[in-house]
Amino acid sequence: MGLTAQQRRFAEAYLVGPNAPSASRGRDNPAEGGHPALMKAASESRKIWVEAKDSVDAGIERLVARLAKESDPELGEIAGAIRDLASAGLPGISDGAQTELLSGIMELEGGAPAAASLAKSLAALQRYRAALSGNPFIEICEENPFGVNVPITATMTGALDEMEKRLSAA
Repeated sequence: MGLTAQQRRFAEAYLVGPNAPSASRGRDNPAEGGHPALMKAASESRKIWVEAKDSVDAGIERLVARLAKESDPELGEIAGAIRDLASAGLPGISDGAQTELLSGIMELEGGAPAAASLAKSLAALQRYRAALSGNPFIEICEENPFGVNVPITATMTGALDEMEKRLSAA
């Protein structure tokens, strides 16, 4: 689950970082789109997101590994089901909100016109927050009786709160 450290460095350097093809758009002329404070807030928000997502992915993997150690065939089935659900990842539970959120953040980070991209990001952020509530997959992981701490809601809500704070303040 998640990117390796090398893959993450590649993505940060070449896809969404300062070397990205869109990274220079609007930086010299805010009227063309790039609002420096918002671009910085978007970059910080993306990093917050990646850290939270990696933490959640690691927790899910620990739970799957713990279940896989059991000799009970039903637990093996449950581990397989959790692995299958986790393979869809957090985007699978958000009904597209994660994709929209990250798309909006990357647009802002790359210097896209602020108003539309910010509105898109904040709306997707709210949809993602709502998707966390009452999700059966999240409940199964968080309430597991195997002593594996998988705090999906707390981790992602904390990240979303911090992202919203930074984006709104910029």
